[in-house]
Amino acid sequence: MKETPEFWDQVFQVIAAHKEQGISASLATGMAILRGKYNGGGWKKTLFDGAMCALFAWFVKDLLTLLGLNHELAYLASVFIG
Repeated sequence: MKETPEFWDQVFQVIAAHKEQGISASLATGMAILRGKYNGGGWKKTLFDGAMCALFAWFVKDLLTLLGLNHELAYLASVFIG
């Protein structure tokens, strides 16, 4: 890794390119986990729900754009998904 510093540059570019989707997925996952634990679910089911909501929330910005809605509502939509 020390001999290839461009590797870390590429990693940080990929992270920066997918920052918005990652934030949306994280919000949905967090809300799903909080809801699952509040309702008394087990960790296995709660984590599965969080992963499923993250998958949907990853694409919510693209869906809003496709429907002609304001893509700035992606964070709010992610919370509702969670």
